[in-house]
Amino acid sequence: MIAKFFPWYSEITRPQKNALFSAWLGYVFDGFDFMLIFYIMYLIKADLGLTDMEGAFLATAAFIGRPFGGALFGLLADKFGRKPLMMWSIVAYSVGTGLSGLASGVIMLTLSRFIVGMGMAGEYACASTYAVESWPKHLKSKASAFLVSGFGIGNIIAAYFMPSFAEAYGWRAAFFVGLLPVLLV
Repeated sequence: MIAKFFPWYSEITRPQKNALFSAWLGYVFDGFDFMLIFYIMYLIKADLGLTDMEGAFLATAAFIGRPFGGALFGLLADKFGRKPLMMWSIVAYSVGTGLSGLASGVIMLTLSRFIVGMGMAGEYACASTYAVESWPKHLKSKASAFLVSGFGIGNIIAAYFMPSFAEAYGWRAAFFVGLLPVLLV
């Protein structure tokens, strides 16, 4: 059915489709875990008594972790393979998100968000190369375009569901939802 609308789809093998879909799921959860804090920050600030400046710094902690994670996971992926490091990077940002739910204060929450950023950048480095390098040269741009759409999908899911979930169950429970990717790895 898909090949009817996208004729190039019939050129792709099952392993190539699986590689792209697994990497895409990583991007979906990546977008969810990364953006989650922005949608529940008002609850975190109220509970922990954070100032606007502390909330802003907390929100940027994942950005600060990204260069370190990209470099680390990228180097390790060249040595040990993209697929295993893609999976470990997903574990890293998921565990960082779960640790965010256990944080007792702004310092632990900032450190856990730093871990989220490291895992995210590692996932970008590993997932994109893992998925796209397996596709035929003339279709790599299509694979790449589909892959990055996952972040936006994860963002939409977080924006739509998590504020009301966090209001009902608490902001910590919202971060525990971010552990879901660990079950899929």
